[in-house]
Amino acid sequence: MEPESPTEDGDAAAVDLACQALVAGGVTQAEALLRDVVSRAPATYQLVRDVDGKKEIRFWDQNEFLYYVQWHNAHGTSHAATWKPSAYPRAHYYLGFINVKLKRYEQAVTFLKSGAALEPTNLKFGCELAQALIGMRQLVEAAALYVDLAGTDLSPHVSPLDIARANRGCGFVFIELGELDEARTAYLRSLKFEPESKLAKAQLAYVEEVRNGRAPLPGRIVDAPGRDLAQCKSCGRTGQPGTFRGLSFVCESCDSPKSRPWWAFWKRGS
Repeated sequence: MEPESPTEDGDAAAVDLACQALVAGGVTQAEALLRDVVSRAPATYQLVRDVDGKKEIRFWDQNEFLYYVQWHNAHGTSHAATWKPSAYPRAHYYLGFINVKLKRYEQAVTFLKSGAALEPTNLKFGCELAQALIGMRQLVEAAALYVDLAGTDLSPHVSPLDIARANRGCGFVFIELGELDEARTAYLRSLKFEPESKLAKAQLAYVEEVRNGRAPLPGRIVDAPGRDLAQCKSCGRTGQPGTFRGLSFVCESCDSPKSRPWWAFWKRGS
């Protein structure tokens, strides 16, 4: 077996820098960093590797690693592995994300499909690809993609939050298509996987308002409600200094040691 290229850990650090630039509003800088990383992406990618008899797995952040461990604990299966930072799938994803935000949808599709080919088990690519399809006004295709993603089975690499996000996407597209019953079902399904989702609850309430004639149905296709990269995942504030981890931004107040769970202090493999 050929040794792993020594560049991926460094490229993962470059992706982290790109994420920080995005949070600070430096889209041009972030895009340049990410394109440079993507230029070194291998044609085939190994998410899981055996190195000297030990398993190494490329994770996007601590949350993915924690879920992987919890899933195996719950199923009584072996999960001994070293966490290594992901570079190339993440770089493709964020380039797709940037291009969706900039309404360069065809470019977004290219990056997201290439990223999904590197890491087929990751639903994030499909969810963002659906956002690009919505931007191109291909609502039926976006709905079909979200429905397919929402039907994915849970696994060590597919979490309840992934399924919840896909179902919320279904709900949004179904509202745009005027299919309120299907939208309501999708949001209820999403809450089974993420019961405390404020977004799902708010959208479900909106669907009920429309169904009861107390709110108007959107008369035209609007931009999908994308995530604000600089919005704290814990308190919801924007414009605050903080840290970007994987897909989540956490402000300094919420990232203080007193507010962090015990597992946030775990160290990944070097």
